[in-house]
Parts: sequence; C-alpha cells; structure tokens
Amino acid sequence: ETHWEEGKPGGRATCMGCEAFFVPKRPSNAEDDGYLLVIVNDIAAQRTELRVYDASSFGGADRPIAKIICPRRILPLGTHGLWLDEEDIRNSIPQSRPARSML
Repeated sequence: ETHWEEGKPGGRATCMGCEAFFVPKRPSNAEDDGYLLVIVNDIAAQRTELRVYDASSFGGADRPIAKIICPRRILPLGTHGLWLDEEDIRNSIPQSRPARSML
C-alpha cells in the first residue's frame, strides 16, 4: 500500500507496505478464509504499523480491520513474514529416531 502526498501529483510516497503474509482461520476449507498481515512504514509520521485485512474481501478500497501501532519503527523497509501456528510447528518437527550404532 502506498499513499501519496495530497495535492502533489507525482509526489513522494509517505507509506510503504512490506510483503503481506496470510494467516488462515482454523478450521476452514476456503482458500481465502483468513487474514492478510502487512507491516507498513509511515515515513511522514515516522512510525510502523501492523495492518490486518480480511483476506476474503481484500482488494479495491478495502480498509484494514485493525491497525496496531508498533512501539518502535521496524527497519529496513523490506521485511518478509511467514505465519506458523502451533499445528504447523508441531508438524514440522521431525519425529525422534533411535540412535544408530557407530559400530
């Protein structure tokens, strides 16, 4: 998301959004049933916000359903994200294997 200074055609960007990441609602079968989280740096206000959007209706003139102002700015501007819930983490840990003999 980029906002332009009002009244200045070709003005400089004041807000820059980083890569959005998807957080699914659980349980759900719909591919877009969840939230998009975006870290936005507001350069003019010198602050960082975490914006939450409804993924199933994202696009066009949609407004975030929540904005969380971070206590400190997050820099650099090109952060990346990945959402892992408890189930994802549990499923990604390999099951322990019996120790192999060194002989």
